Amino acid sequence: MNPMTDQRSAKHSRFYVLTIGIIVLLLLAACSDDNQPSQNSDDSAIIRAEFSPKTHYKQHKISAFVQAVEQAQLAFQVSGRLSEQYVEIGQQVNKGQALLALYNPALAPQIDRIQSQIEANQANLNQTLSELERNQSLSAIQAISQNQLDRLSSRVQQLKSQQETLQAELQAAQNNLKEATLTAPFAGEVADIMVKPGAQVQAGQAVIVFSGSNLFEAPLYVSHALLKQLQINQDLTAHNGPDKWIVTVKEISRSANPASQLFKVLVSLTPNTTLLAGQKIDITIPEPIDNIYQLPVSAVIDDGINEPYVYVLNNEQLQHQAVQVVAFDNNHIWVRFERPQTPPLTVVTAGQSTLTPPQKSSES
Repeated sequence: MNPMTDQRSAKHSRFYVLTIGIIVLLLLAACSDDNQPSQNSDDSAIIRAEFSPKTHYKQHKISAFVQAVEQAQLAFQVSGRLSEQYVEIGQQVNKGQALLALYNPALAPQIDRIQSQIEANQANLNQTLSELERNQSLSAIQAISQNQLDRLSSRVQQLKSQQETLQAELQAAQNNLKEATLTAPFAGEVADIMVKPGAQVQAGQAVIVFSGSNLFEAPLYVSHALLKQLQINQDLTAHNGPDKWIVTVKEISRSANPASQLFKVLVSLTPNTTLLAGQKIDITIPEPIDNIYQLPVSAVIDDGINEPYVYVLNNEQLQHQAVQVVAFDNNHIWVRFERPQTPPLTVVTAGQSTLTPPQKSSES
């Protein structure tokens, strides 16, 4: 046998075996791929979860301004020029303490004039009484007529009546002079002084704002829907920055303001609070909302043209369901479904862009 022929035959045999081996490996690899489950790259992005309706509480924040329970705008009952200012804004004062004083040039002379009239009338009365007593003695011996006695008696009664009138005028004049000094009606704080010394003041004109310093309240104005969530003696939470207080519903108006259609509610603050009159607080009123599905914001699709909707999986069948957005709560959205639903619902919360109903999802 030719050695060269044997060498070529051996090479062809090795090439044939190598080729067969590669083909077998490829077939095995193909079979292995067929046995692996196929995975849709789009389905892998789908996320779903079950949700059931619950009662959630929407927290409404209503702003209000603190005011003193005892608060008054004080005024003089007489006119004059403001002559004295005994206190400053923000000053704490006691009940009866002098606040402001007026000067009226007619007040003191009026008292002096009336006192002089009283003294003169009293002297006349004393003289007439003495004359009456003397004539009554003469009447016993019939030395004076009865007409003379009657005249003196009538004169005495007239002078006594005049004396009473003058005493009343004196008291009124003294009261007017006393009214020229304005005093604190209760212990509290000077909130504002509306006139300065030297200014002319009319009777009844408000000149100073005075408020108590221990008890505070705050009026707030709410809609009819929120009014139904409130009752007398109900406790609510109030905030001023990082600070928190408990306030109590004190009064509830059942008549709305014609212009705003809001109802006035008065809440009381705890005694001796650190808050001051005029400070702003935010009061939280919880409103229960029934049959609410709380979903991630990503679950609701709103293109601004159609109604907001979500994708619901029912027996792996994809459904397009319209929803009504009720409120937002942090990273969640509260919705109601337009059509009746049987909870729990399986809602697609992510990957909606890969879905087009009706279709099934294999993602679990």
